[in-house]
Amino acid sequence: MMKLWSTGENECTAENGVGGHEANINNQVEMRRTKIWLSSEQVDALERSFQEEIELEQQQPGATPDERKNKVKLEPEKKMKLCRELGMHPRQVAICFQNRRARLKGKKIEHLYNVLKKDFETVSRENQHLQQEVIHLI
Repeated sequence: MMKLWSTGENECTAENGVGGHEANINNQVEMRRTKIWLSSEQVDALERSFQEEIELEQQQPGATPDERKNKVKLEPEKKMKLCRELGMHPRQVAICFQNRRARLKGKKIEHLYNVLKKDFETVSRENQHLQQEVIHLI
């Protein structure tokens, strides 16, 4: 059996005679897991669950930032319920929620950028108009 990690530089040799860093890379590639694809039903159920979380969060507008931060994380009971219903591992559900939150955050940032850009363009046009008016008055 080949070693994947070594505690010392000289300890890392493989059965095939390849030693050092190259043996570690070969072992890592061999031991890498295959990607598990979710079915459309699983994706739909996760999306519905995520939308429920967003709706619950929006219904509590008076919550403090700390309360909102704690609410962002998927509750363990809900995660286990989803795991049983969908036949998935808890880590898969957690990663799906984490990825969805990251995409949502990216969309929010993009939306805010577009709003700020539009506001900037409006203020810039106003500024140019005022500068032309000042030049005309002089």
